[in-house]
Amino acid sequence: MSASYQELVTTYYEEVNKAITYFGQEKHEKASVGEFNPRVVRIIANISRKVFAQDHFGLFEGVQQERFKAGSFKGRFRLAVGSTTSFIGTEEYSGSVSFPNSEAYVVDFTERSALALHPFVVWYQCEKHAEEEHCYFYDSQEGEKPYKSFSFKAIGFPCSLTVSSEHDMLAPIAEELATYLESDPQLQTVKF
Repeated sequence: MSASYQELVTTYYEEVNKAITYFGQEKHEKASVGEFNPRVVRIIANISRKVFAQDHFGLFEGVQQERFKAGSFKGRFRLAVGSTTSFIGTEEYSGSVSFPNSEAYVVDFTERSALALHPFVVWYQCEKHAEEEHCYFYDSQEGEKPYKSFSFKAIGFPCSLTVSSEHDMLAPIAEELATYLESDPQLQTVKF
């Protein structure tokens, strides 16, 4: 998967770098109107389309050990694609790893590998929409160093989520993000 995205830092480095600089300036209201080149959106979209033709974004559900088969698990992988949050596409999962429910992964079923996106992407229920969990993407840290609170933005909803070290359930996410601010995480794919 990452090999395809290498194009962003090789072939299209200048355009992507200018766009990242622009978004940083825009966030702090320092950007000029004519500085953004919308071509970079098309570049990222086309590369992402190539990547996700084989790799799938979503979450595992109901993965349980098969009866009478030690080390063998079955469940499903819900494909998180489409214009609604009621994702109906699934792939059956059978493998040697027990994946947790409601954690985001990018999965390549051909290579039988999964890349965990936790703690940068989380599924969680908001107070306004108790009927379904939202997919939240990491947005920024809050407060002063050492950071103990982090904000996430929901996809497809105007909801946000603050994760802090004081939160009973979400404290481990805040602690992991604080660690990642000190040093880059080692990304590892899981073979199943």
